Amino acid sequence: ALGILYVGAAALFEILALMSKQVPKLSIFNADVATFVTGLLACYWADRTQSFAKGSKEYVTFEFNLLTALCFIAGFAFLAKSKPPPARPGSQTPAPATLDDMKPLSRDQTDEWKGWMQAIILVYHWTGASRDLNIYVGVRLLVAAYLFQTGYGHAVFFSTKKDFSFKRVAAVLLRLNLLSCALPFIMNTDYMFYYFAPLVSFWFVIIYALFAI
Repeated sequence: ALGILYVGAAALFEILALMSKQVPKLSIFNADVATFVTGLLACYWADRTQSFAKGSKEYVTFEFNLLTALCFIAGFAFLAKSKPPPARPGSQTPAPATLDDMKPLSRDQTDEWKGWMQAIILVYHWTGASRDLNIYVGVRLLVAAYLFQTGYGHAVFFSTKKDFSFKRVAAVLLRLNLLSCALPFIMNTDYMFYYFAPLVSFWFVIIYALFAI
């Protein structure tokens, strides 16, 4: 109920601000926060109300293969070349005009891989494909690979940037855990129910401590 009131108030103030420039935007009714709360409310509406029919998942191999194929078709349809990174503010060296071949496990490459893995894992959960042992083992390997690439990215950041500030740690842990800490209150579950967030948070802390020491 509080979430609905907050989103409604944020929408009202946003509309008033658009209609009349004299209405000040209140920081307490932030559009980004309202979007986040709307996502939480959508989860509650879909899974904790009777608005949608509930039933046990029945795994069908064709459905898994079809959705996976659609993901690959959509992915290949939007292929694009990586663009050179912009020059950092205050940097004396200009940004490169072209981008050389990416190094193995570069940021763009790991982000691409993680996107593909997320798509497959989403289809896996959507179709209940855990009943197929081969798919189950494959997805466990994808989760392990995702965890490795996430840890590798943090390790590269700490080894190159040397940023061991509290701001960096707090920002990463907040990004990893914000949704997983908010959902238990909305969905009446617990933090460990969303196991990947605590798993990746634990290894982030390990990697941070290792490089800081």
